[in-house]
Amino acid sequence: MHESHEFESGHSKVDTNDPSYVSASASRHMAFFRLDVNELINLQSGVFAATIYQQGNRLGKCRANHDRFEPSEFNMTLIQTKTGHSSTFLKSVQGDAFNLTMIVDKDDHKTLASGTYILVVDARWNKIANNHHAYKNISVSVESPGSLKISTMSFNHGMEALSKACVDNAKKKAEKNKHCKYYEGDFSNCYRIKKRQVCANSWIGYTFINNKATSSAYPLHETTLFKLKNVDLLVPHSHESHHGKKMEKVESEIKVGQSTLIMYRRNDNEAEIETKSLIRPRKITLEELEREVQDKGKMREVHPEYLDIKEHMHANHLGIYIQNKSKDTNLTITFEF
Repeated sequence: MHESHEFESGHSKVDTNDPSYVSASASRHMAFFRLDVNELINLQSGVFAATIYQQGNRLGKCRANHDRFEPSEFNMTLIQTKTGHSSTFLKSVQGDAFNLTMIVDKDDHKTLASGTYILVVDARWNKIANNHHAYKNISVSVESPGSLKISTMSFNHGMEALSKACVDNAKKKAEKNKHCKYYEGDFSNCYRIKKRQVCANSWIGYTFINNKATSSAYPLHETTLFKLKNVDLLVPHSHESHHGKKMEKVESEIKVGQSTLIMYRRNDNEAEIETKSLIRPRKITLEELEREVQDKGKMREVHPEYLDIKEHMHANHLGIYIQNKSKDTNLTITFEF
């Protein structure tokens, strides 16, 4: 079964001679394909194989002395999705073979359950493809022991599926406490997970931050600094390439019970990613300040008739609680810091 994808053109068409062959369009380096598996695939008796074919006059130019065709590098990732359940990254391959194939066999999984799968195709276009846009059109062929249907997905729907798979992957890691860093103090129930690769050979990585604080007054303010070399930010989407860029800053305000995902892709195998997260202490409420000062504060009498001043350090905040106990005297105070 075949599916075709055009990375450059702005139209779509259906080949009426083959209802399973559809040409779609996209302007980005990533393409997404939906695989609807109708029955359980037994990998004990066969293999699941997905192959990428670049289009254009590659056969005529593969041995040419001038303008010779050279395949671009691709990455394929297979994701299993389940309605109401977590998505799972099954396998990823990369390479610049004339026909790049990903094989899932019994050494990977015994079976593939019926349901929906997402095939993510990511391209690193070489100079030849950039000069001849026909090479940026690809066809994908899928062979398996069981019946399935393949169709293209829009970029937005594909990115939603990929983002969900990253979030599900992070939550599974948190349950096992793998790659998981918990915060301190007010945010001790919050965690951050960083993965350079969602699975072996993948170009996709992420940082996931989950605010599970117990009080609704605890929004999490965090600045994530990325030291990037040959890396593109996918989520939140950036309109510019960060090829060679040194630093990128992502500001996050995460309310209680919410989370945020920062997803990126590596442009080449020498890509470098370093992250540093800075968390801002939350702003304490007046009620909390009054309560903590009353309970823990040190009293310093300025005038015994009408004033108590109590001071208390809360995290990085200095709380000064002032009470005027006079019945007929107004008080004016000036603070100098």
